[in-house]
Amino acid sequence: IILFDGVCNFCNRWVTFVLDNDPGGLFCFASLQSSRGRELLQSCGRSADDLSTFVVIDRDGSFYTQSSAALRVGQVLQRPALNVLASSLVSVPAPVRDGVYRLVAENRW
Repeated sequence: IILFDGVCNFCNRWVTFVLDNDPGGLFCFASLQSSRGRELLQSCGRSADDLSTFVVIDRDGSFYTQSSAALRVGQVLQRPALNVLASSLVSVPAPVRDGVYRLVAENRW
């Protein structure tokens, strides 16, 4: 499940990208502002009002945020180029990856 900011144009384009590259329908989506999205945020130990990042929740209940969430999507989508790119970037330390993620998130349009 991908939880995303439903009023963010950049986030909506990201959802469209995932849908276009997920022919098997591996991912489901919920807006962070929806009642279900808020419930899922709380189940991850986050505030129901937290719009600071998108969240990826795996079937086993584990969850990812910020750059780890983006890389998790890249690893799961069945696109070899995305799989290789995401897998190679996982080795970059999370604080560095998350710094880049926050820079993009703070300047999204």
